[in-house]
Amino acid sequence: MHFRIRTPICYRPHIGPKFGTPFADTQFPVDAVAEFYKMWIPDLNSALPPDNPSYADLAALAQKVGGAVLMGHSESFMFPERAALVDPADVKGVISLESGYACATTFTDQQRATLAKIPILIVFSDHHADAPEPFGSRWTTSMGQCRDFAASIQQAGGDVTFLHLPEIGIHGNTHMFMLDKNNLQIADLLLDWIDTHVEHAAK
Repeated sequence: MHFRIRTPICYRPHIGPKFGTPFADTQFPVDAVAEFYKMWIPDLNSALPPDNPSYADLAALAQKVGGAVLMGHSESFMFPERAALVDPADVKGVISLESGYACATTFTDQQRATLAKIPILIVFSDHHADAPEPFGSRWTTSMGQCRDFAASIQQAGGDVTFLHLPEIGIHGNTHMFMLDKNNLQIADLLLDWIDTHVEHAAK
């Protein structure tokens, strides 16, 4: 599930009457609330520093669990790549599900070399060109930029898979892959990629 925070965190999931104060009978495991907050999108707050703290948090989480495949979607599209640039040691793979802007990011040759050591999967859905403006051209431009990004990592020796779902016979998906009727098909696609590019590569 993908959230966009526009009100204090405690009000949205009904943890408590105000931020930092849980209800006496809350069912939420408040002892784990710090880990929960790491899964939200804090960069909607323009006061955050340029180096988004979520990058370091994701890298630390991968280390804590002994290695992980990191996945980003939409606004968090490039968060896994940025986390790997903070500390690539325990980032076993990266999955990025479409973004309208993130692949326009410029990486140095050294950063590309770091990312080339990690398997990367980039997935885009359907009907980009059919979307009304300003979104139609935004999606098609972004997809082109992401193809170029994938090609640049491949040129650096990386294992990058770029999937545009209609090109592999999967049609009708929206930006919200996880909520579409064929979400299990998409999940299997991601799991198959992990099995082939991460699990087998590690053996």
